[in-house]
Amino acid sequence: DEAPRDDDGADADLNRGLFRGAPPEFAGDVNPQTGEVGGPKNEPLRWGGAGDWSYNGRVTDF
Repeated sequence: DEAPRDDDGADADLNRGLFRGAPPEFAGDVNPQTGEVGGPKNEPLRWGGAGDWSYNGRVTDF
């Protein structure tokens, strides 16, 4: 029994459940911490656990 494939022949299950970036920090259109309407769902600049800054998930040394 073969796994289902999409149009280009790749396994359909290969990318199932994957998402790009962090999951949203809040639901809805209004940020509950700042009151911003229509803004980003995540803070793009973060201080990581390894002592590094990351911007949109990419570590940088500025």
